[in-house]
Amino acid sequence: MASSNGVKIQDIVYEIRSNFSIGITISRAWKAKQIAKALIEGDVVKQYILLWRYSAELRIVNFVNTCKINMEKVGAIIQPRPFIGVDECHLNTKYGGTLLIVVGRDPNDKYYPLAFGVCETETKESWR
Repeated sequence: MASSNGVKIQDIVYEIRSNFSIGITISRAWKAKQIAKALIEGDVVKQYILLWRYSAELRIVNFVNTCKINMEKVGAIIQPRPFIGVDECHLNTKYGGTLLIVVGRDPNDKYYPLAFGVCETETKESWR
């Protein structure tokens, strides 16, 4: 069981049964493999956050040094297309109505509101 990617779930079930005389389910063996993999490899998101904290701590401790983090976006090289989204949700209040919102997306893939409004319940009359 040296590498986590090469170990099959059936192998884990067999090893536990033969070494400890205990039968476990496939789902429990899968969960145990996921836990072991997380312990061995660590959580990528947490490690990434720690990288930024480490950089900030270096700047605090020794402000003369320069610490830069360069990032490259993994994935498609295609530039994101302009995006404007429209959504609605029904208001469950005394007066009712529908909340309408229009959002846009900036080049950093952050969403921001462009416009919003509250209208009465959707009827044919409210669309005229």
